Amino acid sequence: MSVISASYGTLTHALKGNVDILIALVMHTGAAIGAQIGATLTEKFHGVAIRLAFAPLPLLGAALIIYTLLSRH
Repeated sequence: MSVISASYGTLTHALKGNVDILIALVMHTGAAIGAQIGATLTEKFHGVAIRLAFAPLPLLGAALIIYTLLSRH
């Protein structure tokens, strides 16, 4: 369902000239493939394992932001 609403929003903004349609199509394709992979993996892993697998991601994102801020001159 989110693919439909995202596509509608992208199309609406693209018609107004606010969106690079090629990048949007690449992102939509990646999201669709990622959703299928995620759905398949959640059948093999259960709650605790999924939480442990995703726990480092916010920390990694924060570390990258801090590194970027500190490495600028």
